[in-house]
Amino acid sequence: MASKAPPKFHTTRSLRDARARLTKLSAFIKPGQRVLDFGCGSGEFLMLAREQGCSVLGIEPGEVFARYARETHGIDVINAPWQAVDLPDGQFDLITSNHVVEHLRAPVDAIGAMARWLAPGGALFLSVPDMRPNDRPAFERFHFAHVHGFVPATLQAAAARHGLVPVDGEPLTDTTAIFRHARPDERPAPLPPPGLANTLAEGYPDASIAAYILSGRYFRAAGRRFRNWRRDTFRVAVSSS
Repeated sequence: MASKAPPKFHTTRSLRDARARLTKLSAFIKPGQRVLDFGCGSGEFLMLAREQGCSVLGIEPGEVFARYARETHGIDVINAPWQAVDLPDGQFDLITSNHVVEHLRAPVDAIGAMARWLAPGGALFLSVPDMRPNDRPAFERFHFAHVHGFVPATLQAAAARHGLVPVDGEPLTDTTAIFRHARPDERPAPLPPPGLANTLAEGYPDASIAAYILSGRYFRAAGRRFRNWRRDTFRVAVSSS
């Protein structure tokens, strides 16, 4: 039988992440602003934006999450894949997409749709996992549901293809960024250098699953995930306060 509501740990984490996103976007959240959340999940970010006086809309392909956002938070949600959504160009003052486009088979096209829906002078918040090498083993970083991986240069290039630039006009240093429409005199970001994927792959440390388990890191990580799940599952019910 299909679940009728998102799991408790999800809504708890979603509310925590939504508060952090709202803080990051405080300069763009103003009464009367039209806000779209592309992949709104269970609707916590839009709930908070509405409390700030914004007019809000979500796009969410998951039926359970879309229904929860409507019934629990009273959010207007389009329950459909983004390709089936028909919205007027230039409608929204702020569009956000938080860890969504890496799941899509056509992420650059999805960014293009958001660019069309963004009003002149509006802001687009995009956040995706940063796939630059670090000391974590590769098998711990690649998720089966992530179709594409991004680094700052490729995220900026994807946005530039649709006339978007970082709000400060500087090259990205992170894969969480806020974009705007480029001015006529602004040059788009250059394409990443050829061979970037190979360079990134070479930067990942050699990893052995057996050595990882024997080192105890696997069990420490599993224990941390369990503690986080227990904390978020048995916390007091979700509220916006």
